[in-house]
Amino acid sequence: MVDQAVADGRIERKTANDLREKAAELDRGKPKDRAKRVEGLRERIGDLADDGKLDEATAGALQDLLDAYAGLRGGGRDEG
Repeated sequence: MVDQAVADGRIERKTANDLREKAAELDRGKPKDRAKRVEGLRERIGDLADDGKLDEATAGALQDLLDAYAGLRGGGRDEG
């Protein structure tokens, strides 16, 4: 999804790389800290959208994917 957004010009490559790095960190470290990492990525996505560095449709789709991830791996909004 991020690659397509870059290809379509909806997100800058540097921003995409930042999101990829943050997503890769979700499974690192202790599982109990996952909720903090998930929430941090949620906030980052929101900030990027607010700053116009990420279009709303892509931001919404990424948030949906993050919700699904959190449901499967833990780290939902009600945890942590």
